[in-house]
Amino acid sequence: MERMICASANSGSYFTNIAAVHDAKTAPSKAVIDSAGGSRLRTTGIGGCDRPRLGDNVGDYGLASSTANDGKAVIVGMQQKGNRVARINDRWLERATVYNAGGRPKNSEEAMGQAKQRARAQVNAHQSIEEELRGFGINTAEFGFYDQQAFLEREQMDGQFLEKYAQWVDTRPRSAEYDARARIIVPKLASFMADLFEKEGMQRSCVHVSSMLPRILDRMGIWSFGLMGSFVAEVTEADLWRGQASCDVIDFPGAQRGHAWVVAPPFVIVDATIRLQNPQGDPMNDYLPEIVAAEDAALTKATVDDVVSAELRRAYAEHEGRSDSQLHHRLVPQLRKFSQSFPSREITIGQAVLRYVPTGVRVSDLPLEEINSAGEKLIGAEVWDEHIVPNFAEYILPKS
Repeated sequence: MERMICASANSGSYFTNIAAVHDAKTAPSKAVIDSAGGSRLRTTGIGGCDRPRLGDNVGDYGLASSTANDGKAVIVGMQQKGNRVARINDRWLERATVYNAGGRPKNSEEAMGQAKQRARAQVNAHQSIEEELRGFGINTAEFGFYDQQAFLEREQMDGQFLEKYAQWVDTRPRSAEYDARARIIVPKLASFMADLFEKEGMQRSCVHVSSMLPRILDRMGIWSFGLMGSFVAEVTEADLWRGQASCDVIDFPGAQRGHAWVVAPPFVIVDATIRLQNPQGDPMNDYLPEIVAAEDAALTKATVDDVVSAELRRAYAEHEGRSDSQLHHRLVPQLRKFSQSFPSREITIGQAVLRYVPTGVRVSDLPLEEINSAGEKLIGAEVWDEHIVPNFAEYILPKS
């Protein structure tokens, strides 16, 4: 079960992902859309991501992701072939790739001035959110304060309120000591979870892992939240393209569209299941990193190819007699506003270009121990008791 707040597909009632359910031969007007005007959705039997389509041409399907700032980007996790994440001084930081996300060198004085402006704006934004939350009787000192009764009551009245938690975490002032600790824990935990789910053969497990990670990080004193949306991986040199679109035709009842990942500042993208999204033997796997833990990534603009699958775009084009480059904004009318707080991002690792386009904030309604409780293996309680506690005891905060 989970709570989600998404860019709305429909200005009224409950919504999460756009889930167009229809036969490509029928008119899109007959599609059933899992809508809900930007409110939260509680579901049972959390499932994995849709199966990526093999053999599609570049641009056939699409998606992308979020969170802002230019400057330096640190990406942890390299190519799967021959460069698995290695322990270095008990860190899984292997050979971090550092580059200028803007793609060009910056004048140091200009960069410093921009950094100070961003820092001031972030402090002001955080103070404003803090005052609003405390005014509602919400104790922001507690990790996962979205579970507090006062928060839930506001969320019932305001379908967008879950975004406040994510914005609070995203703008929260951090010390150098906090960031240093997060840089040890987050990549190590993401790598550990990726190995664990891969060992159990749990492909396309992004929803499971991105539901568990924030709950686990809470217990280690690291603030985080989940995002869902579209994801695209492209290797131009090898003519490879894989994508998971937020707006797509349902492959099977209950299928989850798109992708799910985590933001854990200073990391703006934490994707522990990137290497589990494609079937074994997919040539794309040779170019994908073990995990993605990026401290910054270039901002990008979501396109219709990112957000709406090729099949759904074709169906709309056939029905309307035209192609619409703004179809994603028709299907997700709040995307522009949502992207102001949670922008799309693009990063390059080796030859692979990765695009993350968030369309919603997501959290699990269940405590860690009950996540994936309908599954046969890697239930939350098992993950915590049998895997996390023995391997991460030094990072776990004492119970209050």
